[in-house]
Amino acid sequence: MQWSYGLVFAVMVAGCTSVSKNGDVSCGDGTKNVSGVCEPSVTCGAGTHVDNGTCVPDVTPAGGGYQIRLQTNQIGADGLSKLPLLVIGTNADGTPSTAQVVLNTDRAGAGTFTTPAPTLGPLGASTYFVPCNATTPGCVGPAKLTLALASAPSTIVASVDISLVQPMGVYTAAPCMTGGNVMFFDGNDYIYSGTLTVTQGTWSGSTSSQHLTLGVTPSGQNQGAWWTLDFDSSQLMVPLDVGVYEGAERYPFESPGHPGIDVSGDGRGCNTISGRFEVHDIASDASGLVSATVSFEQHCESGTSVLDGCIHYAR
Repeated sequence: MQWSYGLVFAVMVAGCTSVSKNGDVSCGDGTKNVSGVCEPSVTCGAGTHVDNGTCVPDVTPAGGGYQIRLQTNQIGADGLSKLPLLVIGTNADGTPSTAQVVLNTDRAGAGTFTTPAPTLGPLGASTYFVPCNATTPGCVGPAKLTLALASAPSTIVASVDISLVQPMGVYTAAPCMTGGNVMFFDGNDYIYSGTLTVTQGTWSGSTSSQHLTLGVTPSGQNQGAWWTLDFDSSQLMVPLDVGVYEGAERYPFESPGHPGIDVSGDGRGCNTISGRFEVHDIASDASGLVSATVSFEQHCESGTSVLDGCIHYAR
């Protein structure tokens, strides 16, 4: 048998063997013919490209990347606190990424995200991480929050290490420590249902040795007409200082041995209250209150519905 050179030849490309006779290329499974060459038959989404048959991000170390930003890496695993999380992305050419991303954890049961697959905008995207409950076996310990592009969900492009620890305080102050004056509500009760973050408005604060009042009139018309938060230690016969205050009752009607709390506003208040609060910091001078940060848990009519949240004020 005599072979005619140039009519039959074998080519090894991208892990497949293509045999051509009379110029016709036949590619194996998982590949496709691209201009006479076998290439992986993988279709990648926006912001990714094929590399060895896998979708990888269109990111170069010098020109782009993705980040997960968290206020704190040590997280009290109370099963309910919402910790603000910011995701930002930059393309290789320096422009903001507008890709959809997927948030996850590196181990099952570490926590959840209120929006697990946000789409980035020019300023990134915000969501909340809700930790697991320390009473659940396997909850406490190190973990990673991970980020992948929705077009390549198995390829991690950013991560951040966290430590889930036994909760020591009341809710978390993290949503209120993002800069400036902030009030944050996370509720399912009569005072407020849903999440609310107020940063713009008219703020006020006053304090005495055993009492703290903070107030805000939001600029946003859909954020309520006004809110007032009172915290008191007069019935404990101690100064109001940094610490956790358990067994709180409605201020100013708390009974001896109980701290006082009253978070109300926009025309709504509780007849009776049970709750707790934590003063994270408080400072004053000759002119009055300088700054204060408080997180709280309040139950209207001592029911199971709850208003959690925090407030940070600095004059």
